[in-house]
Amino acid sequence: MCVVLQVPYELLNKKFRAAHKNVDREVARVQCAANELEKCLQKPATIADLTLALDSVAEKLTILKRKVFLLLLLLVPLLLVQLLLLQGAYRL
Repeated sequence: MCVVLQVPYELLNKKFRAAHKNVDREVARVQCAANELEKCLQKPATIADLTLALDSVAEKLTILKRKVFLLLLLLVPLLLVQLLLLQGAYRL
C-alpha cells in the first residue's frame, strides 16, 4: 500500500529547519532581554526602568511562544511522514 502525500518530505523538512532557526533567534532575544532585566535589578533603578525591562521580556516571550507553536505545527506532519517511512507505507 502506497500513501500519497500532498507535501513532499523535503519541503516539510526545509520549513521545519527554517522555523527552528527562527525559534533559536527568538530564544537569544529573550536571553538578551532577561540579561538586561538582571542588570537593571543589580543597580538602583526606577520603577519605570524595571517596568520597561519587564515589558521587554514579556514581549519577547510572547513572540517566542507564537514561533514555538508554529514550529510544533510543522513538526506533526514531519513526524507522521517519518512514521510512515518506518512502517514502509510510504517511499520517497
